[in-house]
Amino acid sequence: MTVTQEFNTSVEEVLKEYKKQSLPLFDYLNQRSQIGFTQNQFQIYRDNYFYRTFRTIPSVCLIVKSAAENEDEAVMKSAGQNLMEELGLINGTTSHSAHLRHSHNIHSERVFKLSPISLRESLSSELVLEKTKEFSRQQAELYASDNYLVVLATNYAQEEVATDMLKSFLSAWFRPYKFLYSLQEYDEVEEYFRCHIDGLEERHAEDAKNSVIKQIKTSQDMNIALTSIRDILVAQSNMWVSLYEGIASQEQTSRLVPITVI
Repeated sequence: MTVTQEFNTSVEEVLKEYKKQSLPLFDYLNQRSQIGFTQNQFQIYRDNYFYRTFRTIPSVCLIVKSAAENEDEAVMKSAGQNLMEELGLINGTTSHSAHLRHSHNIHSERVFKLSPISLRESLSSELVLEKTKEFSRQQAELYASDNYLVVLATNYAQEEVATDMLKSFLSAWFRPYKFLYSLQEYDEVEEYFRCHIDGLEERHAEDAKNSVIKQIKTSQDMNIALTSIRDILVAQSNMWVSLYEGIASQEQTSRLVPITVI
């Protein structure tokens, strides 16, 4: 078995473990999407998701920086394109961060009667869980690493699991409440998700994986990459478990907004 084959096999095991550990949250969201969520449940989700996503653009900038320092033109180009997409400079004029704020804040007000917040304001939210903060700290540390493989592997891991996460959040928190919007209004709400799950994240994941494999020459390289992948995914699955516990604890604490099955 080649080092690349061993790496691919090991990555599959890490991904399986991540999905297993994250399952309580995503199973719960699927079940509740048939009933509805309370105001407090959505607020906990929103504030933690904003906090968790705040470092996306800074992280992509660090990939570009690391690639430049390592004279990796292929990654400079792919990560640079990723950055332009995040900033809305390709196929649009609105950044993904702006789409995120817009979609979630419209939904917050329309469905759950919550006041809007910015991503930066989420950094001081009392609803942000300790595991979310730990994830953000781990993310910042890994992307700032002096080891190029650590940066690339961390990015790959996040890209690999992004699509399923986004599809689950869209299906649970948003689509069941589509009936509260006009078609045009709802189209604006879903734009944040649509611009990611139309194949964009899969392409990012494929590019990121190829960039990692290109750098793996030895078993030591493979272990460095696998450790980084495992570190960021363990931090993220721990965050999802904590978010599940936080959301589940709020079932009876505020107004339930029932859904209409479409």
